[in-house]
Amino acid sequence: MASAPAISWRALMHIAECLLLYGLAVSLLAPAVLARVRLGVLAPRLAVAAWLIALVTVVAGWAAAGAVAAAQAHATASRALAWILLGALTVRVMWGVCVTAWQASARRARHRDGLVLLGRADNRLGAIVVDSGEAMVYCLPGRRSLIVVTTAAQQTLSGEQMRAALAHERAHVAGHHHVALMLAFGLARAVPWLPLFALAGRHVGLLLEMSADDDAARRHGRTAVAGALAALSLSAAPASALSATGGSVHLRASRLTGRVPGWRRRGGGLALASLGALLAAGPYLAVVSPWCLHPWL
Repeated sequence: MASAPAISWRALMHIAECLLLYGLAVSLLAPAVLARVRLGVLAPRLAVAAWLIALVTVVAGWAAAGAVAAAQAHATASRALAWILLGALTVRVMWGVCVTAWQASARRARHRDGLVLLGRADNRLGAIVVDSGEAMVYCLPGRRSLIVVTTAAQQTLSGEQMRAALAHERAHVAGHHHVALMLAFGLARAVPWLPLFALAGRHVGLLLEMSADDDAARRHGRTAVAGALAALSLSAAPASALSATGGSVHLRASRLTGRVPGWRRRGGGLALASLGALLAAGPYLAVVSPWCLHPWL
């Protein structure tokens, strides 16, 4: 039985070119679709997934292209250059993500140490209560997660609004939302000059707030969540925290109080799921496209 013909060097290098072009095209063009506010409003979790899939597939495609070029280049100089570029990409991405994660973790640790000294545990709320004239409810996510409530927030929020605000913060902690933010901001630090990476952190942060709003609304109603947002909107939580007042409070409150037909919500979810699947398959589709296959057709 005849064996399948080996893929030529030229074909493999063309695959590397296709992966590089795919990553560049997604980095420049995808934000025009992903940043559409209406899609995120309809299905924030799927929108977060689409952003993260786009980021990861672009980086993975570039790494694969570098690996192919490094392994297949004929000239020693070309192979050395490919290995250098692949190593630079790897180091840059690891540096961006690791530094972002370390800085966020260090800020949370310092803040947590201060709360242990200044705050008092409230088992009824499941939170640390801190004396403050600013109305705030926020969480410090991570392995030693904490939810923080100020005395001003206790005086400002009604009972149902407080329960809604606490449910919002618990959704952040349970969903490990800080990990998605770390990845988005870390890759933005590594590749700040391309729109996909530059915009990812801000949009993912807002979408995660919407997702936590939805979790709280399912338990305590949209009115209670919107009321808590309005009551807490005048105070900004610490930079190390995830807070109910993160992102655009006005947009989120309008989203909670507005009426969206079920068919529109389902349609937005289907569109985002399809987009996420297309992005996940993007590198493969780029490689098997007729243009990329042309060298051995």
